[in-house]
Amino acid sequence: MAIGFTVLYFSVQAGLLADEGLNGIVNPDYLNMLASTSTGTSTAIRLCGLCLILIASLKHHQFAKWMGLAGALVTLLSYTGSGHAMDGTGIYRSLLLFTHLSLISLWLGAFLPLKNLAVMQPDRAKLSELATRFGAIAAFFVPVLLIAAAIYAWLILGSIENIISSHYGQILLIKVGMVTIVLAFAAWNKFKLVPLLMKETGNIASNKLAKSIKMELLLFFGIFLTTAYLTSSVELPVIITD
Repeated sequence: MAIGFTVLYFSVQAGLLADEGLNGIVNPDYLNMLASTSTGTSTAIRLCGLCLILIASLKHHQFAKWMGLAGALVTLLSYTGSGHAMDGTGIYRSLLLFTHLSLISLWLGAFLPLKNLAVMQPDRAKLSELATRFGAIAAFFVPVLLIAAAIYAWLILGSIENIISSHYGQILLIKVGMVTIVLAFAAWNKFKLVPLLMKETGNIASNKLAKSIKMELLLFFGIFLTTAYLTSSVELPVIITD
């Protein structure tokens, strides 16, 4: 599915470049023109990464895990080669964006296993152990994720005025608000629900944990939609330097 949407997105971009609607989507001249740009390069890299993930998912040996990891990293790397990451302070923005995306992937990757374990008549001891371990890891990578995001935002916006007054900055603040709510849920899980897992005899705490994770996933979906709007439909404000 990801491969299909990647190809579709590239074709739609060619159609927008041609300004010919559906005819532009399949026009080989515009497709070749777009392929020679940074968008074409990042799309090719992304497809390579997704293909590695697909191949790894069909195998069942240790090497497949490393192939899947390599595919995930290549896919994430592809997002640093176009868009706002390529404006101005290129390499620094790319490194910050790659760090940000990698840590978000790590965060999201733990949600579904934890939620499924909490829902399906859980082994509370195992669930508590995994949730506690994830909480300890998250205590390290979430601050790094937030710092990388803050520095990246500052590099592309340049001032408090741009953050507050520009359309880009205002939408970014909405995204920050959603992230803050996610962090509140994460704190509730870590300090309230996870300790209750081993104290309660029923499944009340595990059910609450599963619902909390569902809310976090919904919020992340909203964050991704906001990010897609920012990166595809909103222009960055002009940064005035002395």
